[in-house]
Amino acid sequence: AGASAAIPGLGVPPILAAQNAAQDKVNRELFVGNTPPGTSEMLLIQFLSGAMRRTGLCEQSAAPIITCRVNQKFAFIECASMDYANRALNLNGIPFLGSCLKVSRPSKYAGPFFPSKSWQELTGTALPSGAAGVGGIASAEDKIN
Repeated sequence: AGASAAIPGLGVPPILAAQNAAQDKVNRELFVGNTPPGTSEMLLIQFLSGAMRRTGLCEQSAAPIITCRVNQKFAFIECASMDYANRALNLNGIPFLGSCLKVSRPSKYAGPFFPSKSWQELTGTALPSGAAGVGGIASAEDKIN
């Protein structure tokens, strides 16, 4: 038996358990592009979670987004479940502090494709006039092809 052999009574080999945990995190993580300068982790979590609650993408009592890492022009959010991550893709194009956020899967995501709408399709609202980043919102079909 090698190092990856299952320990009797424990089921999954430790290396597979670690790989599964890492893949689960990738499946729950989303890229958020076009974030305005000065965006804080807490503000983004509260804003996107609130938008999901208001549009019925999650329950009113849910905390769909559990962590966030913000850089200069983009962020990564980690959702509480893969289902919440799939639903949060519908936030693509949501207006936020004068910009339209680009919500998509990170490049390392290799899981199945889930159809989603843009924020404008979901809510029936037009893009704000003069919003930054409007031209950069790609449909799901554009990303696949």
